[in-house]
Amino acid sequence: MFGYLETELKLIYSVVYFVLIIILAGFLSYFLYKRTTPPVSTFLRAILIILRTIALSLIIFLFFEPVFNITRIVHKKVNYKVLVDNSSSAGIIDSMYDRKGVIRNILSGDGFGDMKENYNLDFYSFSNGIERSLEEDTLDFSDEGTNISSALKEVISEDREGELDGIILITDGIYNLGENPVNTAKDLGVPVYTVGIGDSSVQRDLLIKDITFNQIAYINKKINVDVLIKNTGFEDETSTISLSDGGGIIETKVVELPGSNLEKVVSFEFNAVKEGMNEYKLSLLPLDSEQIIDNNRRSFFIKVLQNKIRILFIGGKADPDFGFLVRSLSKDEDIELTAFVERNDGSLFNYDGLLFPEDLDEFDAVF
Repeated sequence: MFGYLETELKLIYSVVYFVLIIILAGFLSYFLYKRTTPPVSTFLRAILIILRTIALSLIIFLFFEPVFNITRIVHKKVNYKVLVDNSSSAGIIDSMYDRKGVIRNILSGDGFGDMKENYNLDFYSFSNGIERSLEEDTLDFSDEGTNISSALKEVISEDREGELDGIILITDGIYNLGENPVNTAKDLGVPVYTVGIGDSSVQRDLLIKDITFNQIAYINKKINVDVLIKNTGFEDETSTISLSDGGGIIETKVVELPGSNLEKVVSFEFNAVKEGMNEYKLSLLPLDSEQIIDNNRRSFFIKVLQNKIRILFIGGKADPDFGFLVRSLSKDEDIELTAFVERNDGSLFNYDGLLFPEDLDEFDAVF
């Protein structure tokens, strides 16, 4: 990075007028000191004429309202952030292209090699999240879900100094999470240069677009899961969707697909049988001639707790607020409450005579 300074002096009136007035001021000073009383030497009279001329010139200069501008011109490298699609759909072989190979060729080709010499490039991979990636061999194209809008917003949020000049987006354009990236790009304040990957024609495809569920459930309680399926290119077809966990298939349903470019919700209801963080998998049976099958599978996680949430509640004193909260929490069938209140001497008292627990990890929440 290097730079130089440019200077500029501006007057509200023409410089020609300023020069003429200065000349007149010089003549005026000469006539004022042509004869002095008492007479002085020629040298001293010349000094007086010069000083008077300078004083008048400064006063005139101020009337011309001078503005002196100093501009620093700085040359620096342009800053770009490169977003590379790492979702499963970006790694497939469609009817025309090996998308994975195309992306790798772009990243390793001469184009980016030349750009690195003249631009500052920050590389990121994204799918349903975003992470900094400096080498193309870190791309595995195994992530499920694509949120282009979120990736654009996140790289903009990192630009706190406002030095970003643009975003280069390498993607197949397929997104199934978040808002429309076109609308997001309009509000970014920097240009987005898109490099499209793959066949741009409509692909025949079934897609698990979204999953709606509660992230916390309880043992032997019902869990409801709604699955949004999108159909592109098929008419009057049926498929099957199965829900499974680590123990095998929980339920399979036959799905009558909606019309092309339409969506349908399929609901599952089952009991939670295993405590802890449980992974569930959805699998939609591909159809003949379906061109993208990687997005027919999705996983999600639900934390399954015991029937009751174990809560430790500690109050500073036995006031009405403490009593109200104890009574309210005790009435909830899904809560197992252990309550202590502080005595005047600082010790903790429990109305059931319990001792204060040594291990707080046995509780789900402490208040």
